[in-house]
Amino acid sequence: MPTQTLTDQIRQAEAHITDGAYGDALTLLHEVLSEDATNTDALNDAAIAYKEMGDVLEAVKCLEAVLQLDPTHSTAFFNLLDTLALTDDLELVIDAYLRYEEQIPDTEEKVRYAEKIQSAGNRYMASSKIGQRVSGKASPSDATDTSALKIAFVCNWDHKFIDDLETELADRHHVRAYHFEDKIDLGKVQEAMDWADVTWFEWCNQLIVEASQKLRKSSAVVCRLHRYEAFTKMPSQVRWDFVDTLIPTSKHIRETLFARHNELEEGVNIQVVPSAVNTQKYSYTTRSHGFNIAYIGYLHHRKNPYLLLESIRALRDHDARYNLHIAGYFQQPVWEHYFEYYTTEHQLNDNITLHGWIDDASLFLEPMNYLILPSIHEGNPYSVLEAMSMGIKPLVHNFPGAKEIYHRDWLFTNPQDLIQIIESFPYTSSKYRKHVEDNFSLSKTSRTIEDILRSSVDTSRHNLSLDLSYNQRYHDRNRFKVKAMADAASKSESLLDIGCNSGYASKYFLENEIAQQATGVELSRELINDDLYSTEGFRFFQGSIVEFDFSESYDIVIYNAVHHHLFNNYGPVISDLIWDRIVRSCNRELFFEIGSINQELDSDWKSKLSSYYQTDYDVVRVLFGRIGPRLESIEILASPELQGARRNLYKLTLRPHTYDSKQPLLRDSNSYPELSVEKTLLRTVGSSEQQLVEGKRGDANLAANVFQGTQYFILSEDGKTYFSKKIYDEAKSRREILLHEQTTHPRVAPLRYLHPDFGLVFDFYDYTKLPKVDWSQISNRAIVRDQISDLFSFSRDHSVNTGILDLDPSEHHSDRPLIDIIDMHPNNFIIDIKGSEVIDWKFIDLEYYSNDTDKRNRSFEKYILSLVSG
Repeated sequence: MPTQTLTDQIRQAEAHITDGAYGDALTLLHEVLSEDATNTDALNDAAIAYKEMGDVLEAVKCLEAVLQLDPTHSTAFFNLLDTLALTDDLELVIDAYLRYEEQIPDTEEKVRYAEKIQSAGNRYMASSKIGQRVSGKASPSDATDTSALKIAFVCNWDHKFIDDLETELADRHHVRAYHFEDKIDLGKVQEAMDWADVTWFEWCNQLIVEASQKLRKSSAVVCRLHRYEAFTKMPSQVRWDFVDTLIPTSKHIRETLFARHNELEEGVNIQVVPSAVNTQKYSYTTRSHGFNIAYIGYLHHRKNPYLLLESIRALRDHDARYNLHIAGYFQQPVWEHYFEYYTTEHQLNDNITLHGWIDDASLFLEPMNYLILPSIHEGNPYSVLEAMSMGIKPLVHNFPGAKEIYHRDWLFTNPQDLIQIIESFPYTSSKYRKHVEDNFSLSKTSRTIEDILRSSVDTSRHNLSLDLSYNQRYHDRNRFKVKAMADAASKSESLLDIGCNSGYASKYFLENEIAQQATGVELSRELINDDLYSTEGFRFFQGSIVEFDFSESYDIVIYNAVHHHLFNNYGPVISDLIWDRIVRSCNRELFFEIGSINQELDSDWKSKLSSYYQTDYDVVRVLFGRIGPRLESIEILASPELQGARRNLYKLTLRPHTYDSKQPLLRDSNSYPELSVEKTLLRTVGSSEQQLVEGKRGDANLAANVFQGTQYFILSEDGKTYFSKKIYDEAKSRREILLHEQTTHPRVAPLRYLHPDFGLVFDFYDYTKLPKVDWSQISNRAIVRDQISDLFSFSRDHSVNTGILDLDPSEHHSDRPLIDIIDMHPNNFIIDIKGSEVIDWKFIDLEYYSNDTDKRNRSFEKYILSLVSG
């Protein structure tokens, strides 16, 4: 088959993928691969189709095949990491990265993926087991047992190593489990610490990194490190003064940790405690020599499958009755391929049985005589401890650190050693069980852990003596807020600090030369720190902001936790008037925080505010709407918790007083045009060929077929037609507004303004979607092609910043190329045709799609340009 035909088939398959027709795409790609099994483009595209269809295993096989053929294939490398991330197995992702990263060219994208790996598991939804109380056989009484600790266990999805420990300690202590299956909710982690005497972080991973950098230390903290974490950068990113005790699971892992992160050798309390198993869960039987050898676990390079094959081959050659039983699956297709070849080449098919993944290890192990572990590196693997608890003899490859865990007569270096261990060394089931009971039983190890937890609590209480009172915790919250404001502020001449309290914000801004002068406004002079009066540039006004003379203007205004009190004391009219004066006095940046209607307290201001507004958003929508055309951007810097509710800290950036716009994004509430509703629409669900159909949100007849999160409108005003969409997810709506405010390309359909009833309002374009155009009939298609190519170039060069609304919690305020975050699907290009010429075209739906859409968009670019070329 000619090469061009294969290329055409691949291009057609990519078009099918774009349209969501993944089965059709795979049919074409399989035809290509039947002709050319080494075609990396076809393999990579097939992986994309399999991934979209939910077949992760087949997708991984294709991508591994690409990288075996071409280890420098960056696209397949990044696709492989993305696909493995879907398994929620961080170790798999790290292993893949380490295997190929040396061959992949160093790019900014590669750096971003390295950082993303450390954030794996931080996705959208949280586990249902968050803060759940754990019950043991004799859980302590809250009322009577004063010696019992309050212990919070915090972990990501991989909590298999602490489930038994939680139950064991719950016999004697108050235990709560915080297991995050998907997104890590730092607010819930703070909740855990605020409740607990000691918080246990399972794994030294991104969770402890984020917590140590962002949370308030309100309990003792213990972190357990298993194995893989020592080979990552994460231990160096932990703020170790946050951690009271670090627990590696073996001496060898501790030494590995020191070798790779020498900053830990001093100042960090490290206690080695091996992993342990609940021996009562495993039925012990006296066993003897036999011919059934078990292997439990994944099959990838660290597990050393080659030694596993060589070992069973040597045993078979020694005695054909030996059989290897494998419980697990291949995580690297190249090993599955090699296994098939090796077993056929050496006639081992009758000696190897693949059982696939098993849920009950004890049931699988019951008929076995040996458990083999061929790995090149381990911490303290459970499979060996489980087998030994049942009286099964272990056969362990002599990996680094193995000698400190196992007797030497259980260790082998090569297949010949293995035969000697099996044939010549005694088989003593009681010895294997006793070894676990003496060294790795949960009942004994939990007592050691208890001592460490108590010691950590005692040490931490001394270190946290300044953080035990409410007032001190409130002070820390204020320090956090002022740091967030200072980091976001521009260096300026003047600052107005309304409700300045002790003056902490004014002092910080002055001492760090963010502002040259600061004017503090507070009801009482006694609240101000005495040393602030000697700080150069500080002025003070004693009294209410209602009495303040706004004759001067200020580059920066801080207006935090005052407006709700003002609203309560003076009502909406006066408080809105003061708000208007504050806005007029502000030249550029206004930092604002208001009390939340959802706070868990009874107060006059909460009752008063609730009588006028239903939600916190209603309050700020009115206030921000009053600013009018001067409002350039809104950013949420932080959302610290107070009294059970999140209070947003906003940064409002204002345009100069001279700014004038005929079409501002936000208008004064009295200046919206009179719009008539021509149609009310909803979008059908599905990944391709979505349609807008008439209907209203909440209509029970449409609920199963349409997306309810956005209501669309066709509007008219004096003969002009508009299209609008009201997005009911506030954060999503604000993200789209931010993108429009920062993207002014002439081909991007502009956002005209934000309407309180109809949401985001755009001009209406009665154009044709790009894929529906017969480009072979368009005379100026070459010009349009170049224009579209320029837009894609612009999307790569133009960066935007969504601040606190960035989808990645670890990268708030990051500048990102537009191509990384929007969806440049062909249907978002709409074309106006007159005769055989394109007279106009626009790009619509400037929505925040994800943080790694660049590969998807590059595929769209290739497809779109090929279409337009005719």
